[in-house]
Amino acid sequence: MDKPIIILGMHRSGTSLLAEVTNSWGAYGGRLDEFIPADEANQRGYWEYMPLVRFNEALLAGEDANWFVPPDSDENLHKAAWDPRFRKAASNMMAGMENTGNTWYWKDPRLAILLPFWQQLWHDAVYIICLRHPLDIAMSIKKRNNFPVSASLLIWQYYILSILKHTNGHPNVFFVSYEDLMDEPEPQCRHLCSFLDRMYSIQTSPACRLEKMQAIVAPSQTHHRSSESFSASSIATPEQIDLYAFLDKKIKQPEERYMTGDFPLYRGWREYLLTVNALIRVR
Repeated sequence: MDKPIIILGMHRSGTSLLAEVTNSWGAYGGRLDEFIPADEANQRGYWEYMPLVRFNEALLAGEDANWFVPPDSDENLHKAAWDPRFRKAASNMMAGMENTGNTWYWKDPRLAILLPFWQQLWHDAVYIICLRHPLDIAMSIKKRNNFPVSASLLIWQYYILSILKHTNGHPNVFFVSYEDLMDEPEPQCRHLCSFLDRMYSIQTSPACRLEKMQAIVAPSQTHHRSSESFSASSIATPEQIDLYAFLDKKIKQPEERYMTGDFPLYRGWREYLLTVNALIRVR
């Protein structure tokens, strides 16, 4: 069967838009009634396969973690991939997608921090990675979840480091700038269409697919657009600023290599997120 298309990125980074664009290209993500429904935070929908999200939430809960307090290591996730309970359920989900006979995709931001588990089941994949200005992500999360900006930046850093670590050197990776997609939908959709056509040996003219992909992108979907340079941010840590500068290079030069240990999280990061989570729940 074809390799799955896995859409990766931090929450509120544009992964829903990218999933809808990928769906318009022709990939299958599940029946529409199996997607998490649209709401005020995502009026065009999340394009997330509900059984996958529920499974990922349960997997994180087993690690005493969730999307905003990630696991403190990869070791237990590696082990969970060989736990019969998790492995059977995950394999059945993948089989359900493969049995449709379509090129299929999954999108759930939690996948970014669960790659140590999932990469042992799908073995190979095509990765589309969505990147967005971290302050815009943080402001969107603050509006939706009332998280402090500093906490959101820390979560963003964890997610991006996990993505870089587990896709480093992989041949089938495509980076997308959310801002570039909003500003220049035609060339960005064309590049993505060309990449997917090449990955799946599509020989027919891309004109129809490209038109459908472009029709999805609407600049009005952007609710937060920071005018502040991230390098000048007084809230971000030096490691976060350097990480964003690296990502800017990575979009322009995909061959730029990430070195494990670069842009490290500060000591006590998880305790801070646990404290923030507890305070928000008390409120």
